[in-house]
Amino acid sequence: MLIGGIVVSRLISESALKKLSFHEKVEVIDGLAPARKFGLLVFLAAVIATYQNPPLLISVTGLYIVSLYAYTFTKLSRLDLPKPYVKAVAAGALVSFLTFVAFIYLSCIQSGMA
Repeated sequence: MLIGGIVVSRLISESALKKLSFHEKVEVIDGLAPARKFGLLVFLAAVIATYQNPPLLISVTGLYIVSLYAYTFTKLSRLDLPKPYVKAVAAGALVSFLTFVAFIYLSCIQSGMA
């Protein structure tokens, strides 16, 4: 389920990227470069620090996802990109986030935490 949601989210975002001009694509890639460079490192460090405490790990992961989305949409709004592109990226992010929430909820039910 989690992988399926991520794939659907990526497909939505990538199909929207095809509609941008070359210049707009370069702006998106350059604007989001810091998140791609350092975002995963920060997340991995947080996971390593909290992996023995599942509730804290879930909280850290959720905070990471929300922070990444906030950063992405702040950057995209500053780039003055076409509204249909931003809406498609938002739809992809929503699919990804809801999939993550459903995955965590179902995992908690299965393990007896909920």
